[in-house]
Amino acid sequence: MTLTITLIIMVMAIGVAVFTARNKVTESRIQLNEVRHEQAFEAAESGLEYAVAQIRKNPAVGSMSFNLASAQVAGAQTSFTVTSTEDAVTFSNSSGETVIYPVAKLSATGTSEDGSTTEVHRQTLVVTPVVNAGPASPLTVGGNMTVGGAFSVGANPNGGGRGVPVSIWMSEPVNLSGNVKTCGQQEFVGGDCTSAVYSSKDNPGIDVVDGDPAFPSDLFAYTFGISSTNWQDIKSDASYLLSNCNALTGAETGLIVVEGDCDLKVNMGSQTNPALILVVDGDLTLNANKSYYGVIFSFHTSDTVVTDFKANGAASMNGAIIANHDVAISNGTFGVRFDELALGNVTTSSSFQRVWRLPGSWRDW
Repeated sequence: MTLTITLIIMVMAIGVAVFTARNKVTESRIQLNEVRHEQAFEAAESGLEYAVAQIRKNPAVGSMSFNLASAQVAGAQTSFTVTSTEDAVTFSNSSGETVIYPVAKLSATGTSEDGSTTEVHRQTLVVTPVVNAGPASPLTVGGNMTVGGAFSVGANPNGGGRGVPVSIWMSEPVNLSGNVKTCGQQEFVGGDCTSAVYSSKDNPGIDVVDGDPAFPSDLFAYTFGISSTNWQDIKSDASYLLSNCNALTGAETGLIVVEGDCDLKVNMGSQTNPALILVVDGDLTLNANKSYYGVIFSFHTSDTVVTDFKANGAASMNGAIIANHDVAISNGTFGVRFDELALGNVTTSSSFQRVWRLPGSWRDW
C-alpha cells in the first residue's frame, strides 16, 4: 500500500514538473516573440525616421523617390529597408486657387535581430512652402507708417491683377511723409523713380492700397499659415535660429529666425538663393550700400512691443518687407523693389519647404 501511494505521488510530481516546464517554455517563447516584435517595431520606426530626415534635407520635387537600407546608414543600430514613393496631392487654398503639393509615401520594413520577425510601417509626408504665398506688395504694413529721409518703392506690376501695380499695402490709412516715391520696375532699376511716379507725398496713386478692410487680421498667419499666438512653431522650419544678426555672412538662405535686434551689415542673399528673415521683437537696421534679397518680416509678439526700423544710407531691399506693427523708417536713402524671381524662390526653393507628417497616415499593416 505504501509503495502504491509513493508511486502515485511520484507520478503526480513528475506530471507537475512536466507541466511547469512546458509553461516555462511557453512563457519564454512568448517573451522572446515580444522581444522580437519590439525589435522589429523599433527597426521599422527607425527606418521611417531616417527617411523623414533625408526628405527634410532635400524636399525638392523629383528627389523623394528612393530606397534606403540600414546598411547605407552609418551608425544605424537596427535593421530596416525603406521605400519612398513620390506622389502629389491637390488642394484649394483660401483664395480658391488650386495648388499641388508633393507627397512622399514611405513604407519601412523592420527586422528583429535574429531575422525571424518583421514589421511594416507606413507614413505619408506632405511638402508645403514655409510661406503660404509670396507677398503681393513690396511693402506690407499692419499698422501706421512714417518715413524720414528719401524712400522709393518699385511696385509689383501685377499686384492688384494683371497690369494693376501695387507698391504699398496697409491696414491703416497711409500718410506718405518725407521724400517718398513709388514707381514702375524699369524706372526703379534705372535709378530714376522721379520720371514716372505712381505715388508721392502729395499725390498717392492707385498703387497704394491703404485702410484695406480685407487686410488680414493676423499678418503672421496670412504669411506662414500659423497663428501668431503659436508663432514659435515656425522655429521647427528654420534653417537658422539666432539671437542677433552679427554672425550672418550673407551666404545663408532659407528661413532665419532672429529673436532680438538685427543689424544687417552684409549683403544678404541673391535672386537664386534669397533669405527669409523673421525678426522677432527686435530692432531692424539696414545699412548703407548693402543689398538684400528675399523677405524681411518684422514681427511683434504683442501690441506693447516697441522697436526701431532704421535704413542707413542707400540700403536696398529686393523682394518684400512685411511688418505687423506701426513702422517708422528713419535715416538715409532707402529703396525696396518687388523682385518676382527672388520671391518666387522663397516659395519654391527646397530651402523654404516644410515637411509634414500627414495626420492619420501612420499604420502598421
